[in-house]
Amino acid sequence: MKQQYDNEIRRQCMDIVHLALPQFDASAASFAGLIPADVLRGLRRVIVTGCGDSYLAAVEASGAFQKYLAGSGCRMEYARAIDAARYMDLGGGGTLLVAVSASGGPARIAEILERGKRRGCVTVALTNTADSRAARTADYAYLTNTPPFPDNMPGLRNYFASLVSLFVMAAAMGEALGQTGAVVQLRNQLEAYNDKFAPLLEAIDEAAFGAAKAWQGGRGFEAVADGPLFACAGFIAAKYAEVSGDKCTVCDSENYCHVNAITRPKGALGTYALAFSHERNISRLADTVNQQVEQELRPVFVIADKPAAQLGITAPVRECVLPSIDPEFAFLYLLYAYIPGSLAAGYHAALIHEPYFRGGGVFFDPAVNTLKTNSIRVI
Repeated sequence: MKQQYDNEIRRQCMDIVHLALPQFDASAASFAGLIPADVLRGLRRVIVTGCGDSYLAAVEASGAFQKYLAGSGCRMEYARAIDAARYMDLGGGGTLLVAVSASGGPARIAEILERGKRRGCVTVALTNTADSRAARTADYAYLTNTPPFPDNMPGLRNYFASLVSLFVMAAAMGEALGQTGAVVQLRNQLEAYNDKFAPLLEAIDEAAFGAAKAWQGGRGFEAVADGPLFACAGFIAAKYAEVSGDKCTVCDSENYCHVNAITRPKGALGTYALAFSHERNISRLADTVNQQVEQELRPVFVIADKPAAQLGITAPVRECVLPSIDPEFAFLYLLYAYIPGSLAAGYHAALIHEPYFRGGGVFFDPAVNTLKTNSIRVI
């Protein structure tokens, strides 16, 4: 039965294990020598920004930058595109401003890069489109050179490529600051984790289909996560909007108990709980999941690196166990943690026969959707 509901986002998810190392190598080759080492050594601040999924990638890259910039006197920050464009103090000299956009087309990305250049920042466009407005505007165009794929919408492989490229950038900056062999070490860690993940992908796909089938009649969805995984939860929510038009809210495990626990009707929202067993929030997340199931009657799908029972979750839940990873490289976990929820979103759209992006229409009309045509104001 599952084969009848194959879909574009599923095919992208299943390709990730094949894309991982070629993408790493393409990103490493693209960044090598792109920015002079003396410029990298002179940085004191790295700001990474983007719109939509690209902003989520910026958030999830913070762990890699934290590792590779440690002790250097340089810090990494992430910012929403509207904040970087209109509100944030970009700080001028010693600042590297990285604007992430696979297409390179949004007006806000070009605005950010122009604003950064006027403020004396070193500007980088991280993009997959060499002739894009972003690439032409920035001081440096860092191209992901992602291998082509027939079913590339909505963007999941591009999101993966942006994440990998940011990890590569962080490691390469670490090398410029004296961490010999950081890029090769990171590649080896990615290869090892990808090799652990690949054999589990069919079982993950099966679990996602089971959840989608059981929840297709629900009133909506929610993803609950904390820390770096909060952005993964946001990505799952974005895929639901893009593939089926369904609402999928995002909440952290503490605020859920303050606010979202009172939503109604009970039992109507299929809920994803994302966890990493080494995170400090794990007991709070477990208590929240138990409350969701036992008091709110929610169906919950736990995505974690250990069985739910080992995390303190005593309520009956669906679950998907991802491979464990050395906490030193926990940021690599974020390359895969959104896949179960994305698979379920794709299956949901197929099961209810909803075309992606609600069939398109005005969503892609530049007169209505102004992501690319909105006026640029350099403030």
